[in-house]
Amino acid sequence: MRSSGRIGPGASTILMILVVLVMTMLGVLSLFSARSDMEMSERTQQASAEYYTAQTEFSLWTSQLDETLRTLREEAEGDAETYARLVREQVGVEVGETLDYRAQAGETRFYCASVEILPLEETNRFLILDRWLEANDTTEFEEDAGWTLIA
Repeated sequence: MRSSGRIGPGASTILMILVVLVMTMLGVLSLFSARSDMEMSERTQQASAEYYTAQTEFSLWTSQLDETLRTLREEAEGDAETYARLVREQVGVEVGETLDYRAQAGETRFYCASVEILPLEETNRFLILDRWLEANDTTEFEEDAGWTLIA
């Protein structure tokens, strides 16, 4: 007997059902992936906005510090000892010491910086030594809040 090479109507129906199921699964997976990407993008956007807000606040703080030091230099009239005393009284640190800055940058991070107060002989009034982001150690994660541990 010879085979005619034809596939029966049941086999083509099953094949069509499998194709539809696979396409549906791929569509659902694509939807979940797109949703996850959107949520990640929103979190990244929020973290960036919080960072740049904190950086702007730091810039305003350094501007106020610069204005204070400029005023103190004018009051000292070129006398280094008077300037050092005024800085100690007004700013709270000695000339040559570092002044630390720390501000909230969202719920889970701090924007930190270290600034050195320069002596009267220097052209600049202060020097930004370092800037960094620091994790907020007081953040507590709830076990049942949907967090997934990846090990």
